[in-house]
Amino acid sequence: MHFSGHGIAGPGEQTLFLATRETRLDNFAWTAEQMGTWLGEAEATTDGPPVLFMLDVCGAGRAVMQQVVDRIRAADRRAWVIAACASDEKTYAARFTSATGIVMERLSQGRLDISPTVQHVPVETLAREIDRELARSAAAEVLAAQSVLRTAHTEARVPVPPFLLNPSYRASAGGQFLQSVEMGLWQFAAAVDPALDPLHFISRASGTPQQQDIAQGCFFTGRKEQLGTIKRWLEGPSEPTLMVVTGSPGSGKSALLGVVACLAHPQLRSVTHQISRTVDREVRPEPNPDLAAVHARQRGPAEVLASIAAQLDLGEEPGRGWTATAVLDRITEKRSRPVTVVVDALDEASSDSALVEALIQLAQSRRQPDEKDPDRDRVVCRVLVGTRPWWDRYGVLLKELQHSDQFVDLDQVPVKQRTAELTNYLCEIFETSPVYSGPGTAELRVATATAVAKQLGRRQEAGFLLASLFAHYLVHQDTEPFPTST
Repeated sequence: MHFSGHGIAGPGEQTLFLATRETRLDNFAWTAEQMGTWLGEAEATTDGPPVLFMLDVCGAGRAVMQQVVDRIRAADRRAWVIAACASDEKTYAARFTSATGIVMERLSQGRLDISPTVQHVPVETLAREIDRELARSAAAEVLAAQSVLRTAHTEARVPVPPFLLNPSYRASAGGQFLQSVEMGLWQFAAAVDPALDPLHFISRASGTPQQQDIAQGCFFTGRKEQLGTIKRWLEGPSEPTLMVVTGSPGSGKSALLGVVACLAHPQLRSVTHQISRTVDREVRPEPNPDLAAVHARQRGPAEVLASIAAQLDLGEEPGRGWTATAVLDRITEKRSRPVTVVVDALDEASSDSALVEALIQLAQSRRQPDEKDPDRDRVVCRVLVGTRPWWDRYGVLLKELQHSDQFVDLDQVPVKQRTAELTNYLCEIFETSPVYSGPGTAELRVATATAVAKQLGRRQEAGFLLASLFAHYLVHQDTEPFPTST
C-alpha cells in the first residue's frame, strides 16, 4: 500500500496520523487514520496476505519506530514499512513517490543488484535503492536530503516477504551464474560514461535482443569482409579520416560497430572476451587506447562531444560547454596521436544535422606543421559513423564516400551471403535451447534455421533484427513450435 500526502505527529516518538479528505486539524485524533492501528490490524490478521506500507508523508519514520516498540519477531512479522523520511524530517513534493517509480522501472528491467538466488526482492534492498535515488535527485536539484527508513530486525537471517518478484531470479545453478555475470555488466555500465552505453554495444555485438541474456554468449557471425575493411581503416594510415557504415534498419549496422567498439575500446574490451573469441583473428580489431565510442540515440551534439571528452580524459568542461572546436583544441594539447571516434545511431540522435556538422569538423581538422618534428602526424581525429542511408539528410556525409573503401553499405551484401550468415546466426542461437540441441536435434536445428534464413535473406531491411527476435522467442519455448506430423 502506497500513501502519499500529509503526516501528523501524535504524542511520543512513534505515533503517526495520516490525513485524509475528512481530516480536521483541530480534531485529527478522531478524523485522521492512525498508522499504529493499520499496523496492528495487519499483524493480527494471520490468515491474510503480508502488507508493505510505503509512506510518503512528513514524519513517516514514526511508523518504523512503532514497529521497534512492538518488538515483533521477523519470522512472525506480517507488516513492513518503508518510510520517506525520519521521524523528525519532512518530505517534499512527493519525491519519495517519484524515486519509488524510478526504482520499480529499474527492477522491471532487471537492473537492480539482487542475487539471482533470491526469488523475491528483500524489503531492505528496495529501501536502499529508493534511498539512493532520492539522494541523487536531492543533490541534482539542490534540495534538502531525506533519510529513508524501513522495518528493522535484529535477526541475522530473516525470511523475504513475497511482495515483488525478482526478475533476476534463476532456479538452476547455471542460470544463477549467468545472471550474476549479467548483473556485473549492468554495474559496469553504471560506472562508465552514460553515452558510451556498454549495454548497447555489447548486446548488439553479442546478437542478443533488447539487452537481455547478454551473458549467454556471443552469436555474432559473418560480416568478415566488412570487418576486414574497418580493421584496415582503423589500423592503417591516419588518412582518410572519415568512414561510414550504412544500411537499412535491422541490417546489422549496430552489430558491426558493436564488435568494433567492444574489441577496440580500452574499457569495453576488458569485459567482452566472449566477443573477441567469436571474431576471426585476421579481422579482429586491435585495442586502441585513443578510441572513444558513443551511442548517439536521443543525444545531441553537446552530449556526444562531452562523452568523447570524458572518455579521452580531456579535462574539465570549458565555460561555454563542449564544442567541436573545444574538443579539437584539447586533443591537440593532450594527445600526441590521432584519436578515433565511433558514433552509432546517428539517425536517432537529437539535432542530427548539427551532429553531422560537428563530426565532419572533427574529421577535417589538422594540426599546424611542427618544424621540430616534420614527420609528426597532423591528423587530430578520425571518425567512424553508423547511420541509415538517409541521402536527403546526410548527403554531405554519404555522397563524398559513396564510391570509396570508406563506405560500407550492408544493403549491398549479396542475398546468398546474407542467407548463409543468417543461417549460421540462427543455428548459434538455437543451440542454447534444449529443444534444438542434444542428440538427434541437429537436423531440426539446421532445417529450422535454413527455412527462416531463406525467407529473411531476401530482405534488405530488418533481416538480422527479425532473425534475432524470432530465434530468441523460439529458444524460450518448452516444446517444438512446429512438430512434425506422424
